[in-house]
Amino acid sequence: MQLTTQSLSKYYYRLSEPLLPFDVEAYLAPVGEILLPVLLFAGLATRFAAAGLFVINVVAVTSLKEIAPAAFYLHCIWGILIFQVFIWGGGLLSFNRWTRSA
Repeated sequence: MQLTTQSLSKYYYRLSEPLLPFDVEAYLAPVGEILLPVLLFAGLATRFAAAGLFVINVVAVTSLKEIAPAAFYLHCIWGILIFQVFIWGGGLLSFNRWTRSA
């Protein structure tokens, strides 16, 4: 059996009640995992990117049946850091700040 994004979404990362069809989820997750960190790093739409990454982090933790304690701990740290960016924004060096003050 060939492992594709759709099959991983359907059989491995199984949620009890999927919110989206497997095909849609299989394409949205990689786009979000690639695009949102780039936006966050560039300082563009930082709160939107942080909110999206927070949701991806929560889905990653809740979709796995078994997760190692160390991996769960790292997901908690990532969640706290991402949530702080969501609350306080991108900061002084973000592109959002430069365009707002101009």
